[in-house]
Amino acid sequence: FSQDRDIAGRGDLRIADVSDPANPVEVADFHFERDAGLPGNNEGFGCFPFNFAHGAAANAAGTLAFVSSFDLGTVILDISDPTHPTFVGQTPYPADVEGDSHSADLSADERFLYQAEEVIPPNSNCQAPDRHTEKSWGYVRVFDISDPTAPVQVGTERTPNSMSPNRMRKGDYSVHNPLVIGDTLYTSWYSDGVRVADLADPADPSERAYIVPPPSKDPHHVLGFVPEVWGVVVDERGCVLMSDMNGGLFVAKETGNTTCA
Repeated sequence: FSQDRDIAGRGDLRIADVSDPANPVEVADFHFERDAGLPGNNEGFGCFPFNFAHGAAANAAGTLAFVSSFDLGTVILDISDPTHPTFVGQTPYPADVEGDSHSADLSADERFLYQAEEVIPPNSNCQAPDRHTEKSWGYVRVFDISDPTAPVQVGTERTPNSMSPNRMRKGDYSVHNPLVIGDTLYTSWYSDGVRVADLADPADPSERAYIVPPPSKDPHHVLGFVPEVWGVVVDERGCVLMSDMNGGLFVAKETGNTTCA
């Protein structure tokens, strides 16, 4: 929560010039309240009522930034001048949801944004009547960002486990990170492993494969004896790399892949 805690009053998003990689220089920061009049860090909603920048991505041209900001959704900034980022728009939330935008990626044509929401566990520590939210774990919202000043939600991507209100902690069933490669959406999904969805219709991802690593014991005794897939990367061979907080790194390939060996 750097907006609250930074002694210089800098915002959560920082932009650095890395033309000299050994000596990066901060050239700008973006503060939700100061620069856009948005609610502050502690003015969110739901069971985890906070607004703070968690993940940031940019379009291919480097003119727009997409800042995953929990209950502010995805905040879209014009960074055509990286020294002066300006507010463009943000993804909206309907009433009575948890929010918690964690990270995002764009479709190949950059028309659609896949927003992953980390809600884990659902409704935890949330007994106040005015904070009742949807009873599910985190999932992916799909937004049409043809007009980045007014994104429109057009779809979702969920797993059966993520739609369950069960909070017995026999696993954690929230999405964590999305990754788009061509016409495929890969998502790391904690105890639901890695999910692979076809984007033939970019507004309606259709799951075609998934893999869940075997359960492992947390050496620090914090998490349960379950898979906890934190991230997913696909390399140039098409190998799917899964980072599991309990079990370490797993490598997988889709059936028929002959380049990942």
